[in-house]
Amino acid sequence: MRGKPLTVELVYDHDCPNIERARTVIRAALQEVGADPTWTEWEREATDTPHDRRGFASPTVLVNGREVGCDETDTVVAGANACRVYVDANGRACGAPSSRLIVQAIIAGQSHE
Repeated sequence: MRGKPLTVELVYDHDCPNIERARTVIRAALQEVGADPTWTEWEREATDTPHDRRGFASPTVLVNGREVGCDETDTVVAGANACRVYVDANGRACGAPSSRLIVQAIIAGQSHE
């Protein structure tokens, strides 16, 4: 990959039922764009999690600091433990973003920088 260094983050609650699905789609998206299959994970309640990452619902995927599935005017921040809901290609609610959404966020992040 060329352009700005890529950072991918996963913010989650330890008991979130969608963590493994989120990891799977992150891995698939990174493979699709030819990036290293590495990302940072933040458990919302962990003491080493930055304060600005604690307010996101679980699971939230961030690409270069921007939420996947949100435009620049959207933000999905929860004040307490909450499940993050994404919308799939058919308009149905789902518990993790698609790898396609993550790839689109990676491509958009590379072109904005």
